[in-house]
Amino acid sequence: MTILHLPGMSQLRVLDTKYLPSPSPRWVELDAAEAVKSWLRRPRRNLGLFVSVADAAGRAVDARGILRPMNCSTERKL
Repeated sequence: MTILHLPGMSQLRVLDTKYLPSPSPRWVELDAAEAVKSWLRRPRRNLGLFVSVADAAGRAVDARGILRPMNCSTERKL
């Protein structure tokens, strides 16, 4: 799994990459600090993050089938 920063419309910069067994029953933390620092310097250039998921052979995998949205409510169950 790779998290990428979108500093410009035609640019992608790798921020962090993790290699995981499939399926992985645990939380995965990726470091997006560089992107956040960039957004603080230039808020109008916040184009978000792009998460890329690939299998062991490097073939793209649909992230929607792997990643689940985080429940950010105060009543979150872990």
